[in-house]
Amino acid sequence: MPDQWDAVAQAMRAAVEDTVAALGHTPTHPDTPPAARVPGQVLDLHPWKLTLPTGRPERPTEILQPELDTYSDEWFRVRDGGVVFRARCDGVSTSGSGYPRSELREMDGDEKAAWSNATGSHTLTIDQAITETPVVKPEVVAGQIHDGDDDVIQIHLAARRLTLRYADGKKSVVLDDAYVLGTRFTVRIDATGKRVRVAYNGAQKADLPLTGSGWYWKVGCYTQSSTAKGDAPDAAGEVVVYGIDLRHTP
Repeated sequence: MPDQWDAVAQAMRAAVEDTVAALGHTPTHPDTPPAARVPGQVLDLHPWKLTLPTGRPERPTEILQPELDTYSDEWFRVRDGGVVFRARCDGVSTSGSGYPRSELREMDGDEKAAWSNATGSHTLTIDQAITETPVVKPEVVAGQIHDGDDDVIQIHLAARRLTLRYADGKKSVVLDDAYVLGTRFTVRIDATGKRVRVAYNGAQKADLPLTGSGWYWKVGCYTQSSTAKGDAPDAAGEVVVYGIDLRHTP
């Protein structure tokens, strides 16, 4: 009798498989979440606005909340569980830079964020991978602290050398001297007590006596080249971000 029941069960399974094959799809378990279709389903975008490499000269397109939560285009989209930030060398740049970007800028509600590491604790952790650089000038910035005038620190890749740059780019700390494009890494930046500490893949790499005000975070792809530098119009920088953890405490 058990053998007969086994035969019936096998026949039923075969019938289901034949039906699924005929329909041309595989059934999904009801608890399986749907794949993310827009970046706002992967990253918490509420404390950010987005600057794109499109728009008018020195007036790039900006996407603010609540539109940003459901926004996606070829420069800012989901791929393989991460959010792709891409900026071609012929892209529009801001008035203060000759380079294009697809980059998040920290906000405080409807206002631009501005804080000081002289008070409170300010921490940003990014899970990301740099996946493409331009050819002639193969440089990309994947994260920053910025102030009202200029960058304070940058996560900067030049060819295969991944560094933390500061002092207007005159000083740097090596994070990875042989970075391979597409390699996923985590960087944690802690701006507290008039210092900036940076850890790369869990290992502390820098403890810098930097302090200031009007600071804010930036995350994404800030391509450090343009057609004026000799790169082709379709040469591009690209960064994939898998997670952002942003924390401020008084």
